[in-house]
Amino acid sequence: MKFKTLLILIFINSPFVFSQNIEILLGNKRFFTDVQSFEHLDKSKKVSLFSRTRATVNYENNTNFFLGEYLSYTTKSGFGLTVQ
Repeated sequence: MKFKTLLILIFINSPFVFSQNIEILLGNKRFFTDVQSFEHLDKSKKVSLFSRTRATVNYENNTNFFLGEYLSYTTKSGFGLTVQ
């Protein structure tokens, strides 16, 4: 049951339509997925949003879930600030 719930959360909470990188890894001890998205929020491309959703489920049904959002501002010189 936890495994099905985790998969549903991954696809509901992730910006799946705009995702640019999707990784699904199956191992002999766990299942791992990572969905990443990057989007510029303005026309000058100074403000951007990076989103990452990670989930791990081992075969004993223990779960680990991470959802991270990173908002960045970049100046013309290339330096900037990122808020997590």
